Amino acid sequence: MNRSSLRGRLLIAGGVTIGLTLLVAALGLNLIFARHAERVALADLDSRLLNIVSIVEPDGPSLRPIATDPRYGQPFSGHYWQIELGGEVSRSRSLWDYTLPAAEGVTQQGQKRVLALRGPQGEELLALDLTLTAGTGQKALPLRVVVATDR
Repeated sequence: MNRSSLRGRLLIAGGVTIGLTLLVAALGLNLIFARHAERVALADLDSRLLNIVSIVEPDGPSLRPIATDPRYGQPFSGHYWQIELGGEVSRSRSLWDYTLPAAEGVTQQGQKRVLALRGPQGEELLALDLTLTAGTGQKALPLRVVVATDR
């Protein structure tokens, strides 16, 4: 057996091993970053969802005027909210005349769901959906709140 041949094979094997290790590390880091970015986006959507829910007057129930965030006022900005209270639908100006589609399946009362929806221009949205009952007794109305942002 030739000594340089063994050395060459070991160099090739070492190079391939290092290359595969770097590839696996890059894929792992990419996955970790994507999951972290989605967790941060969901935390932001959760705080916005609570802010939007706060405009519902439980006594009526009705909707109070909302102090608008400039992101929700610009059409097709990538930041959207929509409230369905009884049969009435209110939405951010950024949705223009578009209505976010209803979520498929049954939503548990008070449970938040993460959804992937299509936006007003066909873009993919990361959305948080919450179904509640506003009011009590005879005045109780179903309430659905959706906040969404571009992915």
